Amino acid sequence: MKSILSYFGYQPSLERENKFAFIIGIFGVLQLLSFLPFYAFVAKNIILVIETLIVLFAYMLVFPLFRKKRFLLAKNIIVFGFMVQVALLVLIWFPKETNFRYYYFIVAPISFFIFNFGKKSERTYIIFINLLAAILLIISDILQPLELLAISSSFTKAFSFMSLSFTIISEMIVFYFYAMNLHDTELSLKRLANTDALTNVANRRVLFKEGELFFHLCEDENSSFALVLLDIDYFKNINDQYGHPVGDEVLRILTSRISGFIRKNDLVCRYGGEEFAILFKALPNDYKRIIEQLKENIESDPFVIDNEKIHITASYGVVDCHHTFESFSAMVAIADKMLYKAKEAGRNQIKFYE
Repeated sequence: MKSILSYFGYQPSLERENKFAFIIGIFGVLQLLSFLPFYAFVAKNIILVIETLIVLFAYMLVFPLFRKKRFLLAKNIIVFGFMVQVALLVLIWFPKETNFRYYYFIVAPISFFIFNFGKKSERTYIIFINLLAAILLIISDILQPLELLAISSSFTKAFSFMSLSFTIISEMIVFYFYAMNLHDTELSLKRLANTDALTNVANRRVLFKEGELFFHLCEDENSSFALVLLDIDYFKNINDQYGHPVGDEVLRILTSRISGFIRKNDLVCRYGGEEFAILFKALPNDYKRIIEQLKENIESDPFVIDNEKIHITASYGVVDCHHTFESFSAMVAIADKMLYKAKEAGRNQIKFYE
């Protein structure tokens, strides 16, 4: 299936608007194919069959254009081909009672989906296309169609039902995908707001949000948790000696090391620069031993980057929740003081607040 889609120009890497254009193009082809048997075998109108085949051919041009990455032209064919098709059915072939003019309502959501509103040129297309659809809708409602195709009242009712149903279903599908896309965008924005781009762990914002939550739980439920601030010793020397890309890799490896020592529900954050924070939730009895083991692992096991062994150490400031603290921010301030004391004591130290 993937190879077939790829042959017709679809790629997972396509921009969102182009993906929707591809899908709508397929629906357009299927819709025309569904009408052809009626035109050929029930209405037996060769002119209408030829006209439909011409529009179908225009739709089929969309896929070679996709392969050549001529996306804007392909999208224009989709929209204008659709409106031409509806205009011919409404003004020339079918009686007004079939309500084919309701298909014009689909133009607005389609245009907003397949054109990029952020691009000025495509924004102009959206405005023009919707104005044209509105004008055609008004004209089709005012003018009496030629009704060159004589159909029975039962077929008229069937087409009317189909027009209304297809319009509603199409808009439901379009707005469903819009809602899903909006949801995905919201999640992406939340991840960007809460995640450090380099290390892919939580950022300072999340630390304070989670810390305040657990601080209040500590007050209300007599539970406890601990905060650890750790800072890589002489990190500037690593950047100066090996370069910033290697320094970035050290930060990523350190993040992985820390994550391997804490529990799934605990939190590791990049506090800033080469400084990290660990939030031990539901404080384990042996959390001090865990920090000691982490320190030993970092200082004894070198970081291997591009076949280069890089030895680092870190300093640690640790504080657990006491009812004497006024806020989580006060805890952070104490942990920062402990970290400063660890550095003053010669670095590669752990200082616990007692």
